[in-house]
Amino acid sequence: MKNIEKNRLKSNQSSHDMPVKIKAAINKISWWQASLVSLLMIGNVQASDQFSPTFWANGFLMLDHDVYQGYLLNGEQVNTSESQIRRSRLNLETQLTESLAGRLHVAYDQGAYRLLDSYIRFSRWKIGNITIGKQKEPFGFENIMSARDMTMMERSLITAAVVPGRSPGVNLSGEGAAFNWQLGFYQQANQEETHAITGRLTWTGWQNPKSTFHLGMAFSERDFNGKEYSVNEVLDINMAEPLMDNSTVSANSVSLTGLEMMWQKYGFTSLAEWQQATITDVTNDMYEYQGGYVQMSYLLSGLNRDYRRGLLRKLATSKDWEVSMRWSQMQLVIEELEAETLTLGINYHLNSNAKIMLHYMKTKYNESYVEENDGQSFSLRAQYVF
Repeated sequence: MKNIEKNRLKSNQSSHDMPVKIKAAINKISWWQASLVSLLMIGNVQASDQFSPTFWANGFLMLDHDVYQGYLLNGEQVNTSESQIRRSRLNLETQLTESLAGRLHVAYDQGAYRLLDSYIRFSRWKIGNITIGKQKEPFGFENIMSARDMTMMERSLITAAVVPGRSPGVNLSGEGAAFNWQLGFYQQANQEETHAITGRLTWTGWQNPKSTFHLGMAFSERDFNGKEYSVNEVLDINMAEPLMDNSTVSANSVSLTGLEMMWQKYGFTSLAEWQQATITDVTNDMYEYQGGYVQMSYLLSGLNRDYRRGLLRKLATSKDWEVSMRWSQMQLVIEELEAETLTLGINYHLNSNAKIMLHYMKTKYNESYVEENDGQSFSLRAQYVF
């Protein structure tokens, strides 16, 4: 009888452990694997004779040479130069049915391969489009733009430091006559216990062949459950030192807000964003990081960039010169740290697929609102899109 009772207890305990084991096994399945399997299964079910599935590949390559003169955070003065493959990307995309598409986005930078995007997208639904898998979170104008379409070589201080990047999750998006919206639920990449709700709403005041005006706002509420949150920004120069040297906070929650504005007319484009991050740590202390940028550029041809669904897209021009300027600023309020950069640039667009960029950047770093270190750099880039 005792042996029978022990066997019953073991059986009951094993049955109670099953949901936990199943959950642990599911958690080990990566989002990109689930997305790819779902894409193949649904594609096989929905593909029909009326629609022929299509597959295509594209990508881009960026080769950089940087010269940097300035100070490290420890006060050491440096004068260095470096050549590197700054970014290389390969996109594998498919349209399996009229309403089902998928994408794999692979990167190779600085000697390492990374899987960036891996998702499936259901479209033509009345409520909007649904995207499932690893993808960019919808926060910030500059952040969502592809690096190949940007006027500047690098994203601004605040965007690179606090704005969320790519995360596995589910996104719902849609658009109306003048509005474009996105709302998603995400899991922080490589951190299973962190979750976020991120959304973006944009309004196109007007759009015609001569000019376009755009306003937008975004938010992200992020539950960190005591995981580490860090700001480690490199002052708009990829080879420079970070703004904060491995500074981390054990965070309970992070709240992000952002505002954006874009206006273009006859080749002149003005873009500005302001973003703020409020971090609450495990002891309920609060940290605040904030900043923004103002960017202006002018194409000598007078052409406007393509604008669709709340973003600037690829520029269709050839043998065209572009001049640009950006002032970027970021503050770490509690730490009394502040950084500013001024960037001046000249871009030459050989055609829609190739361009050469030459930028000068001046940086300034303040601690306790007293100027500590500064630096400057020249960067040359050759970019090709295929």
